[in-house]
Amino acid sequence: MVLGDFGYVDQNQPNLEQKKLGDFIVNRVKKTFLNYDFFVSVGDNFYPYGLESYQDEKATILFEDTFQMSLLNLDWYPVLGILINDQI
Repeated sequence: MVLGDFGYVDQNQPNLEQKKLGDFIVNRVKKTFLNYDFFVSVGDNFYPYGLESYQDEKATILFEDTFQMSLLNLDWYPVLGILINDQI
């Protein structure tokens, strides 16, 4: 499963649309006949300011909690962009 450009954390809270998307993904994975081996997230996932480190709380709040990775039981492989000197 691949997902990209899924949003930002505002004051350490995902928005309602992200929560709906997370619920949809969990239901899709749990109720489909397809077997998913892993989850790939591509670019522009943690904005507007990115992550501070690989242990940044935003990754847990936005991805692991919102997209309920523990329920999906899938490995997560993020492909992250980088911002250098305020330019992409």
